[in-house]
Amino acid sequence: MASSSPLSDDSTLEGVVLNATGRIPSIERLRLEAAGVTADHHGVHVNEHLQTSNPNIYAAGDVAKSPNPALTPFAGQEGRLAALNMLHGNTRSLPERPAPTIVYATPPIAKVGLTVEEAEGIDFDVKETDMSHFLTYSRINDTTAYSKVLLSAEGHVIGAHLIGHHAPELINLFSYIIQNKLSHQHVKHLEVAYPTAASDLTYLI
Repeated sequence: MASSSPLSDDSTLEGVVLNATGRIPSIERLRLEAAGVTADHHGVHVNEHLQTSNPNIYAAGDVAKSPNPALTPFAGQEGRLAALNMLHGNTRSLPERPAPTIVYATPPIAKVGLTVEEAEGIDFDVKETDMSHFLTYSRINDTTAYSKVLLSAEGHVIGAHLIGHHAPELINLFSYIIQNKLSHQHVKHLEVAYPTAASDLTYLI
């Protein structure tokens, strides 16, 4: 949000301020060591079944030090998985799923999958698209809409990076595409309503 705030040296910061403090597990008062549960400042240590170092105790969500980011959808997913493992034995493991992340700035920024740097060593192409002239964005005067999509040599989306008004919703579609290993040919044959942000998807890959 726009702000004008005095700093400790009496100078003033004006413009746009982004609060990105993150989440810290609140475990200091739990006396986990007394229960034989290993933890550090990143959270409670868990295995692929969300089981802690005490086999009778499980941890999920923001408190667990799992491969998942501390985001609400993953906390719910982990909670269900931990409950099933507690009730039925360790029959479920943490799935490897893409983690869409969004910065709710103005304009929003979103990503899922690999960055160009992370994809080093993989045979891939990058398709960048200025979406600001698309009807979806020009009608709302969004001049920042832009996409960068990484496509493997086999034609699968391995990463997507978006900026613009519809980025938060579009990134969910890209997450689904990556998770289900859909090729660009599959996506180009999707039938979606027009005009919507989803109808622009076929032009981005």
